[in-house]
Amino acid sequence: MKKIIAALILGSLSSLSFAVTPCDGTAAKKASVKKADTPTFIKTDFTFNCSNNSFVVYTEQSATVLTVGATSAKGSEYFGGHTDGGAVKSYGPCEAKDCVADDATAGDTKAKEDAEKDAEADGGGGAGGGAGGGAGDGS
Repeated sequence: MKKIIAALILGSLSSLSFAVTPCDGTAAKKASVKKADTPTFIKTDFTFNCSNNSFVVYTEQSATVLTVGATSAKGSEYFGGHTDGGAVKSYGPCEAKDCVADDATAGDTKAKEDAEKDAEADGGGGAGGGAGGGAGDGS
């Protein structure tokens, strides 16, 4: 029985989406993005440059939806966007005078909410449920 419960817990965790923070606001660096087992929006590993003071957070919501949030420690606003027709946009001023990692995370969260709203408006299943019609699904 314990093995069955453990298998169910591990199986449910594999379907969850987790935020990844390739740019953490420290020094400029090369960030590596690795494809995940599930969900699989990102098909190929790649690297990109993080600027000084930049915070970037992304989450693979499903095989067709990826959300992103970003800000700068020297900026005053935070941003987010998603691949299901949601261009990157400002979500307004950061909580404090200088933006922090939590503001980038808030941008990612708001982008997920927008993706779910856009999917519902299009008759899709939401960011976590494989919303259709966006980039990454061949359309």
